[in-house]
Amino acid sequence: MRRVIETLVGFAVLTGVVVGITTLTPAELPRVTTVEAIRSTKVVCVPAAAGATVMVDNTTTVTPLGGATTQTNRAVLTGQETSVVAEGTDGPTGSTIVGNDGVRTLTQCVKPVSRGVIALPATADTQLKIVNPDASEAAIDLTLYGAEGEIQSLGARGITLAAYEERAIALSVLTKKATPVGVSFQASRGRAAVMAITQTQSSGTAAGPSQLGTSHLLPGIPAGATSSVIVLANPSETRITANLTAYGTTPAYHPQGGENISIPSHASVSVSLENALLGEASAIQVSSDAPVMAGMAFTLGDSAQVAPVSAGTSLGAFTPLGGTLQLTNPGEGDVQATVTATGADGTEEKATVTVGTGQTTVHKLPTATEQGQRVVVSSDQPLFGAVVSSGDTGSWAAPLESMTKGENPPLAAELDPGLH
Repeated sequence: MRRVIETLVGFAVLTGVVVGITTLTPAELPRVTTVEAIRSTKVVCVPAAAGATVMVDNTTTVTPLGGATTQTNRAVLTGQETSVVAEGTDGPTGSTIVGNDGVRTLTQCVKPVSRGVIALPATADTQLKIVNPDASEAAIDLTLYGAEGEIQSLGARGITLAAYEERAIALSVLTKKATPVGVSFQASRGRAAVMAITQTQSSGTAAGPSQLGTSHLLPGIPAGATSSVIVLANPSETRITANLTAYGTTPAYHPQGGENISIPSHASVSVSLENALLGEASAIQVSSDAPVMAGMAFTLGDSAQVAPVSAGTSLGAFTPLGGTLQLTNPGEGDVQATVTATGADGTEEKATVTVGTGQTTVHKLPTATEQGQRVVVSSDQPLFGAVVSSGDTGSWAAPLESMTKGENPPLAAELDPGLH
């Protein structure tokens, strides 16, 4: 009898344990959490011509368009025939240089975008190089704004690029008029890197893309420039008024011809500052009452073009042989900046530069090697500028780019129990 009771009691306990287990519910996992995203930035280095030297820095991979990928944090590729795609998580930067004697053309490595604008002093001898750096097809539409209004042109719409394809389109094919022009491009599929390149026997220039805005900063006009031209284009339906502020070795001022510039609807204008900058190393700020396109070109022997840049407290560029640093302070109060130039062999030179209120300061950089040098500028107030070359080595300007790391906010991720 005792054995029967023990058996029944054991069975009852076991039953209770099983029932208890089956009624337990697991603690709920949070349905939503946050994850840190690792984001890589892609830039495209578009040479002005075959045989270029391509220099890139702060990269993780470097790939000639459609070619084999190399893992490296810095690369200098000589004799390059095609564009080069560089990627990195720490803000890749770079440039290309091509030419010889006193005619050289520098192009800045640029991000592929779905839309952008370029303002050019003339259409003659100018071509647009359009590069698709991605594995999917891209399609681009162009709109041109000339001195007499929008230019209607066949072949400007639906420009299709296969994966890893680049095309060159001569502006003389789109318009026969030799005019200052604003070029707007927009992708209906994909994205592209676009560069405008002008080459003659006596000069070579290139202009990268920017965006519409009511304020544009244009750095890098060297002292003694024989010609300086600002190009403005208005894509809107109404007339726009713009004003120019010059920052030279003297405090900020409005150059002659730089006030109350009227830009007709769907048109472009050019403003010559040939005798208005007092022969000083200068930079220009464009202010307008509605968004416009802006660009700048200068001549000192050879010629160069510059697209708008952003001011910042951490700026940098990876530049070729030669050049001096021009820094501009658009704010109030003198600014002290630390300039660090690092050669390909790792040799580092630091200097402290003071930039006065509303002024441009010129700082001589150490002689660079053929492998280029990295220039970094740090300050406690925003500056803008460029590394500028002129004279026997040709004229070019490499704008300083913002090196400030953007804050990538954590992404919200939701757990889906239905996924297996």
